[in-house]
Amino acid sequence: MKIIAVNISQTISTQTILDATKRAWVLVLSKCAEYDYVISVSKGVIEGFLKKTAEHPDSFQPDRVDFDLLPCTPQQIQQIKDYINVNKINLKFISTKYID
Repeated sequence: MKIIAVNISQTISTQTILDATKRAWVLVLSKCAEYDYVISVSKGVIEGFLKKTAEHPDSFQPDRVDFDLLPCTPQQIQQIKDYINVNKINLKFISTKYID
């Protein structure tokens, strides 16, 4: 399972989880293509589970990455939770993190 974790702590109070997650991340665009899911993290807690359908340069900041995202199914959410728990993935104090 390949997951990108992004920290939405600064924007979660003013945007939806989807909007806070989808744009302007400092990531490598070509590497993002290898990943299937994006999780939204705030203060070490997962707030959103999203299926990545595409990635592209941000329209306002071309050196950053935007995602096209859909909500995960309950089964996908459980698979992601299990993967993170089994592998003891630490999500505290991250800005972005590739998980595989």
